[in-house]
Amino acid sequence: MGKKAKPAAKPSAKTTKPVGPANSAKPATKPSEKISKPVSEAKSTTKKVSFADVKPIADAWVKEYANALNQNAKYARAAKGWGVSFDGSLMFVMEKSGEVDTDINIFIDLKDGKCLDARLLAPGENPPRKPGMTLRCPLWMWKQVAFKEIEPISAIMQNKMKLEGDMKLAMRYASAAMELANTVEKTDRTLFTKFNIGKA
Repeated sequence: MGKKAKPAAKPSAKTTKPVGPANSAKPATKPSEKISKPVSEAKSTTKKVSFADVKPIADAWVKEYANALNQNAKYARAAKGWGVSFDGSLMFVMEKSGEVDTDINIFIDLKDGKCLDARLLAPGENPPRKPGMTLRCPLWMWKQVAFKEIEPISAIMQNKMKLEGDMKLAMRYASAAMELANTVEKTDRTLFTKFNIGKA
């Protein structure tokens, strides 16, 4: 007898995965949600400089400036007659700007080409007497004058520096005003550079 034919082998049953995303796929990870605080609630990181912080530097500068002014022969000639028949005292008002949170008020008594007195005034302190003239502008503008980026007369004419007093008298002594500014160059100008005083 012939050999019996073996039955055809049955294909092994394999589980076919359905086409498409697997049931076991993990959902996409959501980025972590951050709750932003309103700007008003954010803490300010701007440093504020008080009068107590400025005082040692300003005091030293005022004394040095007065001495330099009295040693400036050009100023002595240009300011001859200043304050003789009128009050020649000045008030420098360096208005707060940037991180400096206080005005710097300086009273300077000038007469006939000489500086008789110069002092830094504390907040709310009155000068020895009402000054003959007051020069007022932000501290950053005083810095520009100190470093000769702008002339004081030009700053006044452009209304960047406010003059309270007799404009005609100031113009008559314009060369003396220039020497007042030039004298700053002979001092330690740390007062104008130590702090971030900003700029308009």
